Amino acid sequence: MTARRADPRVAAWLLGLLTVAALALRLWGLGASALLPDEGSSFYFSQLPLATLLYALCDPHPPGYPLLLAAVTAFGRHETILRLPSALAGTLAVPLTWAVGRAAMRPTAQSGQRWPHQAALLAAALVAFAPLAVWYSREARPYALLSLLTLAMVWAGLRWRQQPGALMAGAFLLAGWLALGIEYGALAVVVGLNLFMLSGWPGRGATGGRAVSDRRWLALQTLLLAPFALWWLFSAQRMALAQMSYQAVFLAVQAQGLGLDWTPELARRVILLAGAAAVALGVALAVGVRQSARVRELLGSRWVAIALAAAVLALAVLGALPRLYTVKRHLNALLPFVSIAAAWALLRVPSDRPGPGPARRALAVAMPAVLAALSLAMLFSAPRPAWPQVVATLAAQARAGDAVWVDELDAPVFAYYWERQMEDGSGPTAWQPLRAHDLDAIGRAGAGQRVWLAGSVTPYRDLSQTLPPDFAARRAPVQRFTWRDAALTAYDLSAAPQPAADPPLALQWGLAIQSPLDVVCSGQ
Repeated sequence: MTARRADPRVAAWLLGLLTVAALALRLWGLGASALLPDEGSSFYFSQLPLATLLYALCDPHPPGYPLLLAAVTAFGRHETILRLPSALAGTLAVPLTWAVGRAAMRPTAQSGQRWPHQAALLAAALVAFAPLAVWYSREARPYALLSLLTLAMVWAGLRWRQQPGALMAGAFLLAGWLALGIEYGALAVVVGLNLFMLSGWPGRGATGGRAVSDRRWLALQTLLLAPFALWWLFSAQRMALAQMSYQAVFLAVQAQGLGLDWTPELARRVILLAGAAAVALGVALAVGVRQSARVRELLGSRWVAIALAAAVLALAVLGALPRLYTVKRHLNALLPFVSIAAAWALLRVPSDRPGPGPARRALAVAMPAVLAALSLAMLFSAPRPAWPQVVATLAAQARAGDAVWVDELDAPVFAYYWERQMEDGSGPTAWQPLRAHDLDAIGRAGAGQRVWLAGSVTPYRDLSQTLPPDFAARRAPVQRFTWRDAALTAYDLSAAPQPAADPPLALQWGLAIQSPLDVVCSGQ
């Protein structure tokens, strides 16, 4: 049975309303929260010379986002301005998710069926309200922009695959180059797109025959990746990625909390094996879809629909929790495609049925509402970074001649608010970053100096617990101000020796996390 055609005007109005709602969620109170340490690092990198960003930067991320932020700061340095590109990118990802979903699903439907239009709108609604997407659309980090650019790349790739032409090839390459220049997570989307093509999509109607189309597609992938690979080989990124440690440290700390005896080295191997296993599983699934009608039938079953809906809801809950940011940032680029897959599984209708059942329709209506509620709860309850309060407290409490030290990981965000404080003419005028490889530096203060230490407090980083034993033996904390995510401690000479305690293993691992102040890689 063939259903009535969808009214394009209704779809356009609904998509417009979703986009406006997404913009409101992303702009509301955008600058009310202080910058996170990672956002401070992004701003710090944006102030570096162009040559350093392009060829020498030791940060394990491509230079595209700092270059964009450097242009944005021409309009100001307020938190709202720094975060505005992410908010706009996250908003534009909503109609692009609709476009990608529609382009992917229309070739699999019978002529006149409405479900591809409905499923594309559902996918757009899921992205509009997903807490994960909302969060990273409100951060001065590259992840919302990565999501937008990978969606544009996939949309152009799907259009080109159906009807090869110079315009879509150029759009695919441009979006792909920009995405790869923003964040390495674009490579995961490139792999996923090629697995989707390997599965046999679009199945019918490809111009020029399957073999010719496959060869052209491979040539297009070579044009996409070759310039990026050449830049990568001649830049400092090889060394930066080799020195990257935060993901392994984070995973090892989480595993220790679960009672697993993991080390960062073991965690690094697990990450590599998990990536290889994911690619192998993706290849096996793509080949199965291409070769087996039984596999294709299983993918359209209600159990797959339930599993994908559960995955979207799990991502929503994960996104709403104020933790696990190292994991969530890598999932954000995949969220639109998981949403498209869930919408397809929920609303896809075989040619012999008039439409999806009432249970599926109810779930399709409920899911965006649940995600919207979670996003609102997240916005109202999310903890706010305390760095303006740290700086203001230090300015009020420190005396002339005090030695002020700041954890090197927090130095960029501290400098951002310190500069603002100094514009008011209050507080001491000098501070120094405390480097993990030279913690003894904090003990070189004069006998008459009081020593201040500011830094983040996380399960894997708290320099106040990893200070050298001789410093801890001679100086005692006389004042301590604590917030949820940071602490400010004053140390003074003590008449009685202080007991020295070994720091937890996780905090010792945290000392190996790469510093944003190491602009040029050691050994370069």
